[in-house]
Amino acid sequence: PSWRPRPPAPSAAIAALVQPALVASGGVVRAMSGDSAPTAETLLFVDIDGVLNVGIRDGGRAPLLFDHESVRSAHRLWPVRVGHRERSSIERIMSVYNHRQEDGERFSELVSTSPNQFSPELVRRFAQIVAASGWRPSGDGQAAPGHVRVVLTSTWRAPHHRARLRRLELAVAEQLRGLDGGSAPSSFKFDCCTQMQEDRQPEGRLTSIGNFLADFCKQRSAPLGPLSVLVLDDFYNRPLDGWRCGARQVWSEMDAEKYLRDRLAPACDARG
Repeated sequence: PSWRPRPPAPSAAIAALVQPALVASGGVVRAMSGDSAPTAETLLFVDIDGVLNVGIRDGGRAPLLFDHESVRSAHRLWPVRVGHRERSSIERIMSVYNHRQEDGERFSELVSTSPNQFSPELVRRFAQIVAASGWRPSGDGQAAPGHVRVVLTSTWRAPHHRARLRRLELAVAEQLRGLDGGSAPSSFKFDCCTQMQEDRQPEGRLTSIGNFLADFCKQRSAPLGPLSVLVLDDFYNRPLDGWRCGARQVWSEMDAEKYLRDRLAPACDARG
């Protein structure tokens, strides 16, 4: 088959991979776009694999990237799948492609393009979140200091992903330009990223976000207003089963939020 696996990552359940990216029409955006003090700042942490694309669990192997190339291959091989050595992969891809969620949305709407490895539809929803957050670029395409910063947590922050990441930024910018009203920014670039070295486990990802928050609070300039934090990350699609972050164990979303709050300097007034 000609489909390509997604860049190496732990196996991922389909629904959990897509769900973090489905918040564009939900309460998250309303919370971010609500009234706040002029000095309020927002940090938006964003993963890519599992948030802006869909992966399909494939037994003990690396997850399959749900893109046009893999779908075309699965369609072509479907009539001869019985007895084919990749039968399981073929059937998994087609099952996802034909799956309809309770709200009527089909996963076929979330297919990634090749070779970009991101879903145009999920990028569109992410652009809605960026616009609702109040993010605005400065002259070089990055956010003006003191307001909203979009922080990349994905493995795409590695130098060898630079070209692909730039294509993603251009796609987000195109979606921003197309939003109704014409008030959204017309360019986009991630403002910064978390530390390059992290344990590629959910504990490592959460810790790296916590490290970023701690350093950010130390560098904030007065006057200090409230800090809003939104995390869009699938944490390698691992269940909350007692992740150990230092002396802390994380068993729930509330535990994860408390861990991040506790990493903030006392001067930071954080809102989840």
